[in-house]
Amino acid sequence: MLRKAAWIALVVLSSAAMVRGTAVAQSGVVTVNGEAITSRDVEQRAKVSAAVYRRPQTQAQALQELIDDKIKLSEGRRIGLRLTPAGIDEILTRMASGNRQTLAQFEQNLTRAGVDPDALRAKVNADSIWNELLRQRARSGSISNAELNAELERRVAKGDAVVTDYVLRQIIFVVPRDSNPGQREREANAARGRFADCDAGVEFMRSLRDVAVKERVGRISADLPEALNTMLKKTPVGGLTPAFRTEQGVEMLAVCEKKERQDQISLRTKIEQEILQKRVEGSSSAYFNEIRTKAVIVR
Repeated sequence: MLRKAAWIALVVLSSAAMVRGTAVAQSGVVTVNGEAITSRDVEQRAKVSAAVYRRPQTQAQALQELIDDKIKLSEGRRIGLRLTPAGIDEILTRMASGNRQTLAQFEQNLTRAGVDPDALRAKVNADSIWNELLRQRARSGSISNAELNAELERRVAKGDAVVTDYVLRQIIFVVPRDSNPGQREREANAARGRFADCDAGVEFMRSLRDVAVKERVGRISADLPEALNTMLKKTPVGGLTPAFRTEQGVEMLAVCEKKERQDQISLRTKIEQEILQKRVEGSSSAYFNEIRTKAVIVR
């Protein structure tokens, strides 16, 4: 009974809060389930939204988003969901790669723009926890085989079951400390024009300064990020992708083999995930409204 009462929604301006007066005005704006949101949090969230997501926010909008995030994180903790710092860094690394930057470069650019990287980490953490909550809720309802098979048949007829098997070699132009990554990227693209194939071309790359060539690896198009897939589709057998920056340096991929085939198993899995995602999107508002009514919000 006490636990249930503790979750009843409150908006309180108590005499105790009035006594704290000056301290609250300087730091605390709102508490959600006992966790404070400060004026700096609000300022940083607005900067994250504008600089990273290209979505300008007012202070009121940033505050509301932070309140919503605290509610979502509380629900995640209730059922034992937590994202590790390494998991957050992995997401930020993907964001950095999408901008052709390393994680360190990405964070340096954020700092120059007045954005605290930890403020972005906080948003990424809340978004990830919420997405997982929605996925778990969607998975609680079963998907019938008839529904899956009908969609699979339709997609196979469209050619969506076709995948490409690649044999690739990773070529890394190492960027020494205190050197210019842009210069190494230009060197890599210049060498790309002299790459003949996965035999003679690899030997040529090994002869260059500070260049590492990895062993051949097999990859399936269905398992690759869309941007990389597009790049590989445009690269002929025996050719190199354009250079791109990663944590390891400036990289290119040599396409040694590529072969198309049908993979209905992977397509079926993808269809199932898409159906779940539609359910996630459909249940998001209702689920949030449900947990919001249990939140203790003190202004």
